[in-house]
Amino acid sequence: MNSSQQWLIIVGGGHMSVPSILVAKKDFRFKTLVIDGDANCPGAILSDRFINCSTYNIDQILAYSSQWFNEGEEVAGVITNGTDAAEAVYAISNKLGLRGIPYETARRVQNKYLMRHHLTTQGITVCQPRWVEFSTSPSNYYHSDVEEFFLQVEKCGGVVVKPIGQRASRGISIVKNISELKSAVDLVLTYSNQFLVEELLTGTEFSVEGLFNESGQPVWFNVVQRLFNYSDGHALEVGHISPAPIGSTSWAALGSFWHSVAQTMGVKFGPFKVDTLVTDDGTPYVLETACRQSGGWDSQLSTPLATGCRPIHALIALSTGKPYNEFCTPSGESKFAACYSMFSEPGTVKSISEKLRIYSNENLTHTTPNFRPFGPHIRVSVSVGSIIRPIRDCGDRVGFVVVADKDDVAAVNRAEFAARNLQEEIITEE
Repeated sequence: MNSSQQWLIIVGGGHMSVPSILVAKKDFRFKTLVIDGDANCPGAILSDRFINCSTYNIDQILAYSSQWFNEGEEVAGVITNGTDAAEAVYAISNKLGLRGIPYETARRVQNKYLMRHHLTTQGITVCQPRWVEFSTSPSNYYHSDVEEFFLQVEKCGGVVVKPIGQRASRGISIVKNISELKSAVDLVLTYSNQFLVEELLTGTEFSVEGLFNESGQPVWFNVVQRLFNYSDGHALEVGHISPAPIGSTSWAALGSFWHSVAQTMGVKFGPFKVDTLVTDDGTPYVLETACRQSGGWDSQLSTPLATGCRPIHALIALSTGKPYNEFCTPSGESKFAACYSMFSEPGTVKSISEKLRIYSNENLTHTTPNFRPFGPHIRVSVSVGSIIRPIRDCGDRVGFVVVADKDDVAAVNRAEFAARNLQEEIITEE
């Protein structure tokens, strides 16, 4: 896979983008250009060329994209992994004539309101919670508007208030009592003046995702069960299991569901993910969609560990026109991989144990998890001096532990046990 004279653009340079940068450089021999708004992100150090620009500032990215490369330098493709930057990816691919989907399709998929509106106009209403969209500002907003919708769906148990453009559960509140609505709306308005209020559904959450090739055919597919803590009125993802421990009938049903949503949304190439809630009666509901692979060390670590498939390799190969079949084929011993999150007390990180630093630095030397087939694999996403907020959303996770086992319950138990013990080795002070 000698691509040493070609460049790969990677949008996002945070911790979860490190595997894609290393795979591109080490396994494909691409030169890498990384874009991120944080000048101190890992990608700034690991990349061959770094552009310090917000991945959400599409206009600025496009305005300067013609200046990134010198005459004669060839760009093979553009991707993102572990970053909510699909809009930027496809804006760049459209501008530079690279493989991708229309920018408007990506924008529609990523935006929670545009996604729901499009599904509704296409007659797809069964797979959605009842919802209403608000566009307003804190200065002229009346909470009674939300209260009216709450009363309409009160018998379902409550509502979920969420910003339109955020991910990782940022700004989301679960409201079961009308007296809690005001604080939920106040919170969401700190993130966006445009937000959704949906009926509250209960069930099991899954990340259902795959890759489409240049002919619009699925070439890789996976279902991951997501583990949540819904206490304190927030949706906090504490871990996941890959592949999801469900039967073949449920697996096939979710596959058909994923494919139909992709077709309805107009996604015919590259990664597509549907965050799905399946109620107790087996009905799947769309919570979010995205033209990217999963973060949370799923596509980067747990899925390769469990199945032998290498979704990051497949994504890079697809996006640059290289053979991809070998990366989409399961290999090795079949097992489950569980990821569990680490959390720390609020404050400034004072110290991190030497053991955690050594384990975490392994992701700078390995592009596959085969060197430790059953784990543990440990990733720390903070450093000394980092500011830890009170736990409120998935952005507050300070680290992750991934382990594999032939039994899914044993995998989760081992990962949780390790995470709860290792998080004590990240010391904070007020």
